[in-house]
Amino acid sequence: MTRIARISVGAHKDNHYAYGMLAFALEEEGKMEEAEEAGKKALEMAKGQKDPWALHALAHVFYNRLQFREGIELLFKEKESWKHCNSFMHTHTWWHYALFLLDVDQPLEFISSIFDEHVWSEKHCCQTQINAASLLLRLEMRGVDVHERVKDIAKCMKECSSEWFQEAQHDLLISWVLGTCKLIDGEDSDGSFFEKLMKDSELYTGDEDRRELYIKCASAMWQYGQQNYTEACELFRQCDLAKVYTLGASLEQASVFAETYVHSLVHTEEYDKAREAMKKFIGKDRIERTGHWLRVLKTIYTKTNQARVKKAEQKLKCLLDEYNTIKM
Repeated sequence: MTRIARISVGAHKDNHYAYGMLAFALEEEGKMEEAEEAGKKALEMAKGQKDPWALHALAHVFYNRLQFREGIELLFKEKESWKHCNSFMHTHTWWHYALFLLDVDQPLEFISSIFDEHVWSEKHCCQTQINAASLLLRLEMRGVDVHERVKDIAKCMKECSSEWFQEAQHDLLISWVLGTCKLIDGEDSDGSFFEKLMKDSELYTGDEDRRELYIKCASAMWQYGQQNYTEACELFRQCDLAKVYTLGASLEQASVFAETYVHSLVHTEEYDKAREAMKKFIGKDRIERTGHWLRVLKTIYTKTNQARVKKAEQKLKCLLDEYNTIKM
């Protein structure tokens, strides 16, 4: 991707869109400083014109570097610039904005309203369903009652069944959505999906490792949706969660599956394993910069190491005091 983007920049040095594409390619390669430079150059060259792809690349950069304040302030300032984008870019950029808000501990009611008004504003498209289900799952893990919203997503996913088994990330999230519906309804709301996924999906046929990761992770999400946390943990343990992004997702998109594993461990009271999984998949820096993960850590310490509870509380208070000064 980067090679092609550099060729494009070489041929169109005065075109800000070329630099926006380069910024995203560099970010996907993990070259964050270069990506930030290219993205900012694109916005500077645009001179008030819309360049949502450059904005999107910078959202990735700031999120991965834990620069939540910069990400929020940039997206808030430029929010009119993606207003008239296609359904994917419109809802996806709002999804990025909501991720920043979650991590700086903004009210869940406010973020739920962003879900209703923006992320789930255009429903009959695979990509918008991914944005919606991914955000809703994160809200569920933070204690929001998502059942009615999940049922609405499930209805639209069923109406778009021709898009099943085309994109792994979509299938993993459908597994959670329909598993949750089974829990709500007391019966299998659409057993045909999971039967077909196990039997008929041709994704990654010929690639044994990715095929197994796809099937096991989908099965874990199906069990998590039904609150079968022990079964979910066992299936997640069979997945190389650090490689979920290879199924076709950004690091931000893929992270929700490792987060689901951590929450499954907390639900089964496997606190030491939950702390180890947080360290491995969330990372020390992100834990200490995110209110939600500090709360999860406090819960773990309450059960396993009372001496560390007060320190976690102090870190959380200092963090929230800092985030209260962000303009949004």
